[in-house]
Amino acid sequence: MNREATNNTTKTGKAEGLKRKPKIYVCCPVRPKAKDSDEAVSELKRNLDRAERACRLIIEAGGIPLCSPLYCIYGLSLDEQKPDERALGLEIGLDMLRMADEVAVFSEYISEGMAEEIRLASRLDIPVRMVAESEGFLSRFLD
Repeated sequence: MNREATNNTTKTGKAEGLKRKPKIYVCCPVRPKAKDSDEAVSELKRNLDRAERACRLIIEAGGIPLCSPLYCIYGLSLDEQKPDERALGLEIGLDMLRMADEVAVFSEYISEGMAEEIRLASRLDIPVRMVAESEGFLSRFLD
């Protein structure tokens, strides 16, 4: 971890030097590219499934996933197809990204929203890593 931190106090206030778990921002496409409505619904589901798998991988590797698509769509019920709700979701995502120790990009395709997230991470000196989903090397984030 490049931005590693420690938690130096416990409930009793004693220093123990415990490492905190890294917060890894999940960067993946959400909005479907498909024009056909049936295909778009299917693609949106696949994209959200990818986000869920990414979160699971991060948890299993000992990290804390920060995933705005799942939070905004499932937690807040924002509609990706409504421009004002999409803009709100993107804003929430960028705020979540500011809390991250790293950004994990879970797609070879880089959408407009993902590009904005990657640019922000770069400006904030937050490491950005491409994760090949089929290779399963997420544990390298936690070295």
